Amino acid sequence: MSRTFVLVDVPTFPFPNFCPRGCPNFPHTLRVERPEEVADLIRRALRFIEPERLILSIDCGFGPQSMSRSHAFYKMVSLARGANIVRRELGLDEVYVPAADPDLSMVPST
Repeated sequence: MSRTFVLVDVPTFPFPNFCPRGCPNFPHTLRVERPEEVADLIRRALRFIEPERLILSIDCGFGPQSMSRSHAFYKMVSLARGANIVRRELGLDEVYVPAADPDLSMVPST
């Protein structure tokens, strides 16, 4: 995955205690990034900023690229799951992601 990695200049960001980071490549592709790809982007950001100051966000809006609600939904699920991977690695509590819960899946398990 080829991505430009950009962090906000923290001194000029209006909320100096936090730094937003766009993780999934929302406006540029309809491909849903895997949680592992999102986790990798988060790890890269954590080389430059402390975890408690990092805010995960999308690059920008879901855009006029004819992205369906399904695409947007699964991209957000990937963002939450990728964050949980890194939270687990840091020994932090994970957030519950109902969309990733197999007990709530409409797809029969084998």
